[in-house]
Amino acid sequence: MYFYKLVVSVLCLTMSVGLAEGRRMRRRRGVCEYGTYPHLGKTCCLCPSGYRVISDCEDNIATQCEICQDGFFATHPNSEHTCHRCRDCDPERTKMEMTDSCSRNSDAVCECQENYYCDKGHLCRTCQPCDKCEEQGAVERPCTLTKNTVCRAVKMSKGGIVAVVVVTVILIIGPLMVVCFLHQKKKFCFKDRQKKDDPKLQELLPKAVDIVPYLHEIASTLQQKNMIDVARRTGMSEADIEQHEINHPRDVKEQTYRLLVDWSQSQGLYEAYPTLIEILLELKAKTTADRIKQIVQREPVKNI
Repeated sequence: MYFYKLVVSVLCLTMSVGLAEGRRMRRRRGVCEYGTYPHLGKTCCLCPSGYRVISDCEDNIATQCEICQDGFFATHPNSEHTCHRCRDCDPERTKMEMTDSCSRNSDAVCECQENYYCDKGHLCRTCQPCDKCEEQGAVERPCTLTKNTVCRAVKMSKGGIVAVVVVTVILIIGPLMVVCFLHQKKKFCFKDRQKKDDPKLQELLPKAVDIVPYLHEIASTLQQKNMIDVARRTGMSEADIEQHEINHPRDVKEQTYRLLVDWSQSQGLYEAYPTLIEILLELKAKTTADRIKQIVQREPVKNI
């Protein structure tokens, strides 16, 4: 009798979970619970966070969604056919350790190991060793996970201070005198600077914005070729670019997204966006630049 009740209870629980999950994926009387996206002239329902699209909507058939597999996630309602691969903290390469594991709707969270730091905030991908103040002097403020050690400066003699001042003045005034001389002789070209200060170009360039909340949507808009050209033009090494192709073979979207993340970190929190738009305009990719502007002008999609 007890075994019979146990079997019935398990079956009821399974059916209730299945029905709840079915309701979550259902389009309620023509209203999409998580928002919509266009597809072949139709308006389809977005899949919720933690899910991916396995088939877009058709006539009288709603969007079909599937939960992200282990090791992948989706942070917001989306129309993507693939979930994003979870972040690998990789303690040997990045000197980081995992503090929060990856779930179906959130990426893993990593922080620096002991005696390492990173001041890039949520853009941090690699930690740097803390200074030990062996040459500068005693430690004034110890190293933390987000700030390097602050060393107390060694007191200099009057003669040493004078020498530093003289060398500094020579290093600053010397190049300025050479530039002025060449400019007077009309041997120095200021065309690049004039182009940078062109009012028409300035009107096209956006103000500094933190694009971290928009990286997934921007990566979906960017073509891989454009992202690689942007990385090369800003000095990113070929080895760093190719590493993403090695880490994510046959997954072009993931390669583009991860390259965009590393590139934006190297540019700084508020410099990445205007730099990206400027280079896309130089590459004659104005349509892509305009789409990215439209993405950033919207409120970022919040996790559900």
